[in-house]
Amino acid sequence: MRRTGGAAVALFTCVAACGDVTSFIDAAPGDDDPIDAQVDPDARPSGQVTVTTRSRCCDQPAGTLVAGVQVVVVQPDGSAGDSGQTDSSGTITLDDVQAGAAVTAIYTTPDGFDIVTVVGVEPGDALQMGESYQPQYFGNTTGNGTITFPSYPGTYYYQAQYQCTSTSVYDGAATSMTMYYYQDCQPTVGDVVLSAYSPSYQMIASTIVRNASTVPGSTIAVSGWSSALQLTASATGLPEHVSEVRFYAQPVLGAFYPGGQNYYTSPEGGTATGTMGLPSGTDRISVMSELRRQGDLGRQRTWRAVSGSTGSTAFATNELPWVGPSYFSASAQRASWTQLGEQPYDGAIAHVGWYIDSGSPDLFGAPGNYRNWTIMLPPGVTEWTWDQVPAALEPYVPQVGDAPYRELFLIDLADADGYAELRGVDERIYSCPECAVRDGSYPGDITTAHSYDGGEGFAARPAQLRAPWQLEQPATPAQPALPAPHN
Repeated sequence: MRRTGGAAVALFTCVAACGDVTSFIDAAPGDDDPIDAQVDPDARPSGQVTVTTRSRCCDQPAGTLVAGVQVVVVQPDGSAGDSGQTDSSGTITLDDVQAGAAVTAIYTTPDGFDIVTVVGVEPGDALQMGESYQPQYFGNTTGNGTITFPSYPGTYYYQAQYQCTSTSVYDGAATSMTMYYYQDCQPTVGDVVLSAYSPSYQMIASTIVRNASTVPGSTIAVSGWSSALQLTASATGLPEHVSEVRFYAQPVLGAFYPGGQNYYTSPEGGTATGTMGLPSGTDRISVMSELRRQGDLGRQRTWRAVSGSTGSTAFATNELPWVGPSYFSASAQRASWTQLGEQPYDGAIAHVGWYIDSGSPDLFGAPGNYRNWTIMLPPGVTEWTWDQVPAALEPYVPQVGDAPYRELFLIDLADADGYAELRGVDERIYSCPECAVRDGSYPGDITTAHSYDGGEGFAARPAQLRAPWQLEQPATPAQPALPAPHN
């Protein structure tokens, strides 16, 4: 992979003056620059691109093929390309797609719209849309159950967890606690994890009850304990500028993810190590190594899954460019971010969300609905715009007055080599990397570098803190100086 820094990309039209159209065609075989040639539109290769659409939320299982999703092609010069809806197999084949085009899928959801755009596609690409997600549980309790257990020596508090909720009792001599069941989460059976914690909040013992009765009035009887699994995670080859490392380990029981354990430490000699107590006997464990650096730079995370009996795992540092503050303006239809470093990575993912007050009740009875936009961008791009929006997409992108939120991160997959391979990955993997590792959708390591804005990505800043092009005025071709971070 080769990285060109500081490039800008327009999602729906040319980047520079419209006499020269920016291309995503490689300058030479093996290169993977996102923007490395200026070519005449007639010289662009064109061909077919297939798009497969799967469920996003929440009335169908994740991964379900979904028909009737509108898909729109915008050619690199901003003109409309092929479009249509996915068929009964959740697939559409788009014709005459030029190299460098943008492909957008428009999902209608119970509470609004989800939009997914992949920038810089190539003929022959096969794009996979659809998210990983867990059912959302909310509502009043419908009744209680009970879990009983023998006390465990040295315990400060006990915690019981199942798929829908958890409860704790701060009494080392306790032998029972209440389980709460909810109207929107009412499985008749489920796995339950009971854990015992020391006064230093370290798990010292656990037990797992498989297929327990989880209906109101039931009693789950635990007869004994197992010592907690002690998982040691290490990170090696750390650069001197890494000031802190956080390890996080979360057990996995099918589609049930009990609460995990954190360990914070400072590196010594380029190595950091931490040990975490976890329940014994889980299906697998999702482990994260998070690197932190001084200054206005976001965190870098590497996720992997190990077996439920693993006692140690070592992360060899895969450092990406460090992402600084990011800026977003719906008024100027422009977003940008800063990054430090020239390390290779596969691409960037932006998640943008906002609320539209439409006057019609949404899923929760409020007068409006939600927009969520996921954008995949090539490596080297640090600015993107969406001016001159085609009519087919205009209702779904941020407009003047909207206040978007969400996040921005760079991503590097262990088994992908550059942007060409990232484009073909299932969206469930790049949309939520930690979810993909945890649920088994992706079997390798995934490294992400996140923007600095409070750890949450694009920030809506007060007018006095915005860059000049973020005010109510047309954007200029050259990016002016950005304001100092103000978090």
